[in-house]
Amino acid sequence: MESYFIIGNGVAGLNAAEAIRDRDKDGRITIITAEGYHTYSRLMLSHYLGKDVEPEKLYIHPVSWYEERDIKVYLNTKVQAIDTEKRVVKTDGGEFSYTRLVIASGSYSFIPPVEGVDKKKVFALRSFDDMVSITEAMKSAKKAIVIGGGVLGLEAAWAIRQAGLDVSLLEFFPRLLPRQMDEEGSNILKEIVEDFGVTTYLGVETKSILGQDRAEGVLLKDGREIKADFVVFSSGVRPHIEFLNGQPIEINKGIVVDEYMRTSLDGVYAAGDVAEFKGAMPAIWPVAQEQGKIAGMNAAGEEATYHPIPPSNMLKVMNVSCFSVGEINNEKGELKELKYTGNKEYYKLFLRNNVLVGAMMIGDVSKSTKIKSYIDQKKDISAFLISDNAKEIISSL
Repeated sequence: MESYFIIGNGVAGLNAAEAIRDRDKDGRITIITAEGYHTYSRLMLSHYLGKDVEPEKLYIHPVSWYEERDIKVYLNTKVQAIDTEKRVVKTDGGEFSYTRLVIASGSYSFIPPVEGVDKKKVFALRSFDDMVSITEAMKSAKKAIVIGGGVLGLEAAWAIRQAGLDVSLLEFFPRLLPRQMDEEGSNILKEIVEDFGVTTYLGVETKSILGQDRAEGVLLKDGREIKADFVVFSSGVRPHIEFLNGQPIEINKGIVVDEYMRTSLDGVYAAGDVAEFKGAMPAIWPVAQEQGKIAGMNAAGEEATYHPIPPSNMLKVMNVSCFSVGEINNEKGELKELKYTGNKEYYKLFLRNNVLVGAMMIGDVSKSTKIKSYIDQKKDISAFLISDNAKEIISSL
């Protein structure tokens, strides 16, 4: 009987477990996580920020789901090391042997080496416990700073602003959503954000956290001070792979995997935020879902292949929706661009030989699913190119 061991209970680990059980009804499946909760939706953390909510509200499946499928989950259990030669995982709760291992340990919030980040009232928003801590801080606060103008930073800023706090949003790059929007789209978004009372500081770098024992604001490298009652960092993530130190497994930025989600070690698979496939580590939910499923299928004996999906992001803040997908960097000028700019709306399409390869949208994003499918299918949209107006084209899809 096979013994499957899964490190991490994020969506990659969960999907791996589900795929294994669908194919092997008898094998032993064990999941461990350092957190105290079963798999929950990290996508919903900012939605519940500022609200008192039980973790079960965010659970993907009820606890009974694991029991019904005979999947053993160990909560509050940290991996200390792996002996891949003996096929043993060492944790602070004991040792576990395995025949097949799936590493889906996810990522942690990257907080830049800024002076004072170890003070009280300095947070990141990555886990349920983070959300609870920030929510508690919001109850006695009037001002907040969010560092990071990406998707998660904007979501956090919006949630905190909705609770009635004054919010300052800081971004190192000269525009918001630097990975998802071009300059024109970002300027439109900036106007929308500021209309809702969020003050933006673009192209700035934090030098230190103000205050003695707890945060009272930040000092920028240009000398300006911004006061606040707490600070939230949203500066990207790094893979949780420190427990692999000393192991003969190929690691670059993350754990290198092939199209079967296999690592360089026999019987060891990786998926989600820790996995690096062809140099890419998108660290986004849909990729983790798919990679986890493929890793689980193959751990159970199949030979399913992973086909990268176009990276996409959906954001709903300040009563507006933003969406981006696929190839949106046209610095080399190889792509045809079609766009439309209106009142607080922006649409831009990227084509290669009339094949849709990328899109940016601010406003009506109801066609986002169809756009993603067209990009997946490498669909020629010549029949829809009725004008150079991207909004009209999108409406006709």
